[in-house]
Amino acid sequence: VSVPINLSLNRFYTIEFFSKVKEHLNKGGIVSFSLPFSDVYLSSEARRYVFLIKNTLQKVFEDVAIYPGEYIHFFASNIKGVLTYDYKKIEETRIVRGISTNFIREYFLFDRLSPFRVSNFQKILREDTSKNMNTNFRPLCFWVEMIFRAKQFRDIVG
Repeated sequence: VSVPINLSLNRFYTIEFFSKVKEHLNKGGIVSFSLPFSDVYLSSEARRYVFLIKNTLQKVFEDVAIYPGEYIHFFASNIKGVLTYDYKKIEETRIVRGISTNFIREYFLFDRLSPFRVSNFQKILREDTSKNMNTNFRPLCFWVEMIFRAKQFRDIVG
């Protein structure tokens, strides 16, 4: 799924869509997706995106985690306590369940989920005081995307 560059794609980031996803998850199931924003620097529009999606996920799911990286990874579960930022626990679970991966290794998780990196990223996420959410009839992610694109082109055109 792409970023919500139009109203059709915005639907994949709404309370309505996440509610449908939750209906189809097994108990303790996890849904995940990524957005192309870096945890190193978040523009004001990117921060609004992250906050909107975080608030929307938290309205539907019992457990939400957002992992830093070159892409910001969102995870949500229908049971509290399923998600963790502990890279060792994630690696142990992967091994116990026999999950084979081509790219995800312990050193990768250590880098992405180092306590320093997670702590800094969570400080950014705590700054959100709004309770705005993205819905089909209030497509705030789409509007933030339009502002984001307009600012990029304004800087290019002059």
